[in-house]
Amino acid sequence: MKRLENKRAIIIGGTSGIGKAIVEKFSAEGANIVFCGRSEEKGAQIADQHKNTKFISCNIIKKESVKIFFEKAITFLDGLDIAVNNAGISGDIAAFHETDDALLSKVMETNFFGIWRCLQQEIQYFITQNESGAIVNVSSTSGLIGNGLGLSPYASSKHALIGLTKSIALEYAKNNIRVNAICPGFVDTPMTNRAGEISPKLKKRIPAMHPMGRIATTEEIASAVLYLCSDESTFTTGSSMVVDGGLTI
Repeated sequence: MKRLENKRAIIIGGTSGIGKAIVEKFSAEGANIVFCGRSEEKGAQIADQHKNTKFISCNIIKKESVKIFFEKAITFLDGLDIAVNNAGISGDIAAFHETDDALLSKVMETNFFGIWRCLQQEIQYFITQNESGAIVNVSSTSGLIGNGLGLSPYASSKHALIGLTKSIALEYAKNNIRVNAICPGFVDTPMTNRAGEISPKLKKRIPAMHPMGRIATTEEIASAVLYLCSDESTFTTGSSMVVDGGLTI
């Protein structure tokens, strides 16, 4: 039997990188999926290629857009069992003392406040319907350790997301709503590739930062998310699962 057979899932940020791999993995495991992302063209293509998936546009930095998205998604799915909050940006590389408020706000608005808005909609549904649920927030190893790569807003947002994950997990454990985070190291995604293009020196350093000598594939991260959303992890909540090839050891 497929691990997510007939489960209803919403995936925030599902048109590229880790999010796209999660959509593909969940579809293969039998889930019914609604996902959003920044590219409507890519979203439509992914939905066409994978059964039981639907793309609905959403701008998570706008509260009303998030509200409308969840209304449409839950109506289409006829409920909700699983939510994965994956949307995020790295922001420009800049020394901390040269990082302006605009860059900080841009990163936090997507990586923290955007996910906050989505989490409120997800929790509200589970509480209102008196149903259990599984939520996974995609954080980063930069949410667990320092980041000296000129990405202080990114690291700050991911640390904040870990704290939010733990707090919500405690608050709603009695309702059987499981909330976990996953913390990947560097992954073969467009975001990582862009960072390497901006800084050739960083591009050379990235694989060597991992004791396993390479970065992760998106499928490896999607497999870990699958575990946290499946019935194999029913006693797991508030965790920050590290999938980093030994980076944080």
